[in-house]
Amino acid sequence: NPWLTGRLVKTKSGTRLRHPASPSTSDIDSLFTATSAEDAAAFKLTPSSPYTEMCTNMYVSKKVIVGKGYAILDKDERVAILTISESTPGNFALIFSISHVIGDGRTYYE
Repeated sequence: NPWLTGRLVKTKSGTRLRHPASPSTSDIDSLFTATSAEDAAAFKLTPSSPYTEMCTNMYVSKKVIVGKGYAILDKDERVAILTISESTPGNFALIFSISHVIGDGRTYYE
């Protein structure tokens, strides 16, 4: 979906999602990121951590969560981030964060 590679921009007609019609490999590669065990430790990402605690810590770290619409508007900030994060040696987590602007297509079309 090309929307995943877009950026939020303000135009004369309102806020829009600007995205390439046919994303390049570079556009798609920009969706992916990885964290090391040291980064993951900053937000306590382990299989035994309570879900709400992990979510809170990921938001606080600001490394793997898409920013709010107003925070990413007119900036080179992604509307989707896919992160592979080592949690403990030999284990990893796949974290997918997506802005509601594209996750709920209705917002985009209004």
